[in-house]
Amino acid sequence: MDRNFIIFVKIILCLLKKLPEMQYSKNVILPLVFLFAFLTSEAQKIPVRVVNVSTKFPVLNAAVFNTDMSKGTLTDSEGYFDLGLFTPEDSIWISHTSFENIGFTYNDIIDNQYTVMLEPDMVLLEELVVAQYDLCDNYFEVSNMTSRIGTDELSFSIGRTIAEIISDEGNLPIRKGYASDGNLIIRGLSNNKILYMVDGIRVNNAVSGNGIFDFFSELPINAINQIDVIYGPSSVLFGSDAMGGVIRFTTRAPKLSDSDRVLVFGNGQAGLSTADKGRNASFDFNFGKLKWASFTAVSAQSFGNIKTGANKKPMVSNQSQLPNWGLKPSYSEYMNEKDTMFLNSNPEILIGSGYSKYNLLQKVLFTPNQLLDITAGVHFTSIGEVNRTDLLNYQTNNKPVYAEAKLPPRTALNGILQVLSKKENNFYTYLNATLAYGLQNQHRVSRLYNNKYRLHNEENITTTALNLDFIKLVNNVNKLNYGLEYNYNTVASDAWTEHIIDRSIDNALTLYPNGGSENSSYAVYLNYNWLLATSITVTGGIRYNYVELISNFKHAELFSLPSPSIEIRTGAPAANIGFSTNIVETIKLNVLGSSGYRIPNLNDYGIVRLDNNFVRVPNAKLQPEYNYSVEAGLHFSFLDELSFYTSAYHTWVRNAMLLAPFTFDNGANTIVFNGVTYNTIAFANTGKASLKGVNFGFVFDSRGIDPKPSVRIKNKLRILGTVNWVTGAETDTKEPLPYVSPVFGNLTVQGIIDGLKLESYVNFQAKKSIDEISLYDTRALTEATTNGYPAWYTINLRSSYRLNRNFEVQLALENLTNVHYRTFGSGISEHGFNISLCLSVSF
Repeated sequence: MDRNFIIFVKIILCLLKKLPEMQYSKNVILPLVFLFAFLTSEAQKIPVRVVNVSTKFPVLNAAVFNTDMSKGTLTDSEGYFDLGLFTPEDSIWISHTSFENIGFTYNDIIDNQYTVMLEPDMVLLEELVVAQYDLCDNYFEVSNMTSRIGTDELSFSIGRTIAEIISDEGNLPIRKGYASDGNLIIRGLSNNKILYMVDGIRVNNAVSGNGIFDFFSELPINAINQIDVIYGPSSVLFGSDAMGGVIRFTTRAPKLSDSDRVLVFGNGQAGLSTADKGRNASFDFNFGKLKWASFTAVSAQSFGNIKTGANKKPMVSNQSQLPNWGLKPSYSEYMNEKDTMFLNSNPEILIGSGYSKYNLLQKVLFTPNQLLDITAGVHFTSIGEVNRTDLLNYQTNNKPVYAEAKLPPRTALNGILQVLSKKENNFYTYLNATLAYGLQNQHRVSRLYNNKYRLHNEENITTTALNLDFIKLVNNVNKLNYGLEYNYNTVASDAWTEHIIDRSIDNALTLYPNGGSENSSYAVYLNYNWLLATSITVTGGIRYNYVELISNFKHAELFSLPSPSIEIRTGAPAANIGFSTNIVETIKLNVLGSSGYRIPNLNDYGIVRLDNNFVRVPNAKLQPEYNYSVEAGLHFSFLDELSFYTSAYHTWVRNAMLLAPFTFDNGANTIVFNGVTYNTIAFANTGKASLKGVNFGFVFDSRGIDPKPSVRIKNKLRILGTVNWVTGAETDTKEPLPYVSPVFGNLTVQGIIDGLKLESYVNFQAKKSIDEISLYDTRALTEATTNGYPAWYTINLRSSYRLNRNFEVQLALENLTNVHYRTFGSGISEHGFNISLCLSVSF
């Protein structure tokens, strides 16, 4: 029996004994009435918790109501609502924009021990609105076009890499050099013109964009909470490299218990796929107490040789026009002290394309009080040997150029410490301090065909970052974001040749300065979000970034530079301004002007090598490159079921770094390299270019309330699609820019029938003729057919069924027509018809 009710009864009994001595006046009756109302209302509260079925996290601000909506409430900050507001005769509905609507009877909730679990929605709507991004428990706002991929979509995309999952959304094309690669393109810009971040820390480092930036292999899918993509220049908030946009990963956080009981939950997953004989297994586990919690995620994946599609008819009218394009008709092996070519019995199987990887993520959260969160984490990755398919494809006189081109096994270790203060003062409402440290090994091996010497290039990279991010809420409506950032990178470069018979070792030319390199970056930023009216938001911000880039050549046997060291000290500003408004209730408008920049890295200023009868040398006067963009977007909603969104943008690139004839400060324009005199070239800020494009998408979402509540999810249908067009060229020469994909997009139909999730989706890319490919896009030209890149589309199915609260089975059928296709600029074809099966267990 409720304690308050017992107290109330005792008070009543005492008063009854005194009634003969009392007068019936309002001085006695009114206090009794108020006391009764307060205590009985407390006595009737029945707390029910609403949680995410996948993560067990509480669901905040979910609407809870009965069928005729005469009673209703919202879940609080811990996910609770009061069941006492309803009667046993009520049917109770729970609705949230990010989850499936669900209905229960009053007794259902009691039988479920006063806990309600919601299924996340299959796809979060991509809107062209001011979007919120988590900064631990804080947020900042941007006016750029954005999209988000949540845990449900990640877990539903079985057998896919992270890069493929992002690309499947239909807004970011992908190009690969080899199986584990995943070079995403945002608005015609890629490589080191896109910034990657994990938990607020930059992943891009001093050698990003060197052709083996295999970042996506380092992330365990089961440890990711969400992926945010920000389109367009975003350097004000994120700094260098955010010219095309930002891809931001947030890993899962440990979950505390809300009582003295230990909170324990976890998930396990095991799957396989047929087209690459893939095997994968993962496990994650949460252990939480009142003040501290631990989250562990482990995953292992192994992929065999890819089997490509056999059907080329969708691409060309006569399949014989492309007899061997994208196939592996032969391969080389070293036997009897020589390289020998062998015929591939099945050219559709890309021999040597398999690899394996292992990931471990460990995070610990400590909350000494409600105003302070301390999180420490470590992430370890081990990736097996990967063959560079793009280089192994090169041939001269029907013989391969390379007998070996691979990335040997390598590791990466990253640690992070984050402190979040929620103690408000005059300077900030929230403060998030982040310290991170990383170690990465990059190693590549190559050997020319029938050459006895194997070349090794190895780089060991350390990264240190310190971020201080402040948020100040002004009048609880406007928001000021400001902060300081410090990044420090070191690169140690080594190279040697190895004789493949006697194993003798000799020195070789390093890829980067062999005396070591140091890059220091200091930045300050400020961004303000101002709510002018209930439907108008203005955002604006500035940033300044100062860098010191220092490299040394310890000794050089093949060449001699005028100076043994390179020092670059420079700065880069950025600014943006934009607004978002509701023209009418169903039409939203965004307008944004923004800028981005990229600080030179070692690939731009630190390489000495022979390049097409020239010698490429460092340029100590190299400056940052910039882009400036304007964009406008509209979002239309009709009848709460159909919406359209579109954005159009124009970007100007200035001070682009391009190779050009170079003269040293002493007036020399030649250099002696390995005993031969060559003219010199270097990267210089001579380029100007322009890009423009349009994105269009729609979502049809058929929702409805089932009149008979059930613990199962209601039926629903969703259709969504997107299409993208972009073009770009140099301003002076009109030469097409690299990485500009042809028209591409996606069409998806999703359905839920009594807990069974079904999805059919089509990915497509238009053709790209050979004269539309940039002369500077070497890989795209090398991998193209004589006519360029054929158009392609794939038809795919996937499904998921939850057997009970603990077990779920998933099945995917990909590339149903077994089409042979290759994304624009890729050095490897994608898999043909594929079956993926996965079993998941949760506890």
